[in-house]
Amino acid sequence: MSHLSRLVNPADHLSNKKAWSIIAFLGLIVYANSLYNGFVWDDYGLILENPHVHSFGVFKFFGNDFFLNQSWYRPMFGIYISFLYMLFGQQAFFYHLFQMLIHIANACMVFLLFKKSLKASTALILSLIFLVHPINVETVSFISDSLNVLFLFFGLLALLISQQEKQTHKTLWAIGILLFLSLITRETGVLFIPIILLSQYLFRRQHVAPIFIATLSPLAVYFFIRFSNNVFFHTNEVIPIMRLTLIERLENIPQIIFYYLKTFLYPSQLVVNQHWTIPSVDLIHFYFPLTVVLILSTLIFYLGKKLQAMEKKKFSVFLFFVSWFVIGMALHLQIFPLDMTVADRWFYLPLIGLLGIVGLAIEQIHFNKKAKLLLFVAGIVIIEALGIRTIARNADWKDDITLFSRDSAIMTNYDIENSLGSALIRKGRLDEAKKHLEESVRLAPYRWTNWKNLGIVYEEKGDYKKAQAMYQKAIKNNPNDVAGYVAYAHLLAFHGSPDSAEVVIGDMLKRFPNESQLWTFYALAEYKKGNTEEALAAAQRSYSIRPDKYNSYIYFRLINNLPVEID
Repeated sequence: MSHLSRLVNPADHLSNKKAWSIIAFLGLIVYANSLYNGFVWDDYGLILENPHVHSFGVFKFFGNDFFLNQSWYRPMFGIYISFLYMLFGQQAFFYHLFQMLIHIANACMVFLLFKKSLKASTALILSLIFLVHPINVETVSFISDSLNVLFLFFGLLALLISQQEKQTHKTLWAIGILLFLSLITRETGVLFIPIILLSQYLFRRQHVAPIFIATLSPLAVYFFIRFSNNVFFHTNEVIPIMRLTLIERLENIPQIIFYYLKTFLYPSQLVVNQHWTIPSVDLIHFYFPLTVVLILSTLIFYLGKKLQAMEKKKFSVFLFFVSWFVIGMALHLQIFPLDMTVADRWFYLPLIGLLGIVGLAIEQIHFNKKAKLLLFVAGIVIIEALGIRTIARNADWKDDITLFSRDSAIMTNYDIENSLGSALIRKGRLDEAKKHLEESVRLAPYRWTNWKNLGIVYEEKGDYKKAQAMYQKAIKNNPNDVAGYVAYAHLLAFHGSPDSAEVVIGDMLKRFPNESQLWTFYALAEYKKGNTEEALAAAQRSYSIRPDKYNSYIYFRLINNLPVEID
């Protein structure tokens, strides 16, 4: 990477082609090691064990809940994943490759965006920082987070088209379609609507009315389709930040903003699954981060006043990037509680606004030629350092055990311990898994996935009485989560009495009539009792809901009067 300083002359007005070549070259170097990582974390539930994405289709993903989340509506993400699964199956290399290439394309568009209002050399440096910054590793190296690179890709493309001098019916249609694609990829795509409208108001006021229609029309279509499929905005999660009142969540905002700023400047401690809350309104957790945020806000305000007095055009650019940063951060400050306190992937959009502000600030300082060269070299050194850190962080995402073991050493919380325990179960390392899962339930006894996973450990070890107690605890903590019922039904079907299994699983089916695994275990219970007709009917129902390999085996054995091996 050090030879980049020879490739770029800071005084040169870079062509787009040359800048894109540098961005692509550096992106391939920095993210090359991520291509050999496997599936991790949510990839199992969303991709490997999700039959909905194992067959390609377009319109089927516009229904509800294909990712088993009643608050998500992300059809484009489903289409994207199912398309890759159709082509490459479970070869993680190609998922990582596409994700990396889309991120590189995003960095190229970021360069174009910055180049409109900043010097070409400044725009290149900032776009390269966006490309290689370690805070983006979660977005680029985590396959299940490919929806972030996708929604930004569609949104940035819509923004750049909207900034063209001439707007035709074709370009307006293109903006509307791209915004719709961004929305159905991830809900955060809605933020591009105020960003595009603000861009028109500040720079091209004569085009505001048609752009207004082009941006709000896809939003109306999105809400119509989403609500027609009964997908609303709610959550059943009970996590630390959600257990707080609104006032208590607001008290966490300075620390949340401070986390992102600190990680932007010094990305040494990168951790997934962050569920912390400040213990009290004290100097360290509230007043210090609040002071830092106020100082930064004062500096940004001073920059704005200076630009307003000296360069009106630059002041409009300043308002645009400040608004971008504020809009991007607003949804992630826990005013409306989210499923984590902070997440590196949530900074993917706000980072662009912050870099724009940094670029404007740098260009307001007048340097002589020697100082400019030193500044440019410093930029190259920073990019190299960030790239090296990103390569190291990519290696952490090699597999579940590597990722969660590494992050557990930095931050202990119930979710990391639970995720590590689950990964160890898949590897058959039950004693190690038990230790981490016991720590998880100690830290968060009100959760349910940790109790369920601990039950799996006891079931695998043959302690069925303890396993039953764990599953019942998981169900008690969250009666609306089907996973606890499925695990308990598995225990009853394979290790319980057929009579008890028939009754208990039958009651579960009254609550979850469309859960295929419950029908499968009910079929096994009836089969063990000798009720072949009832077993066949249950197996047929399970197969019709989810025709996977396991359900197919049971159904076709029963329909052909062949014995079913219960193992």
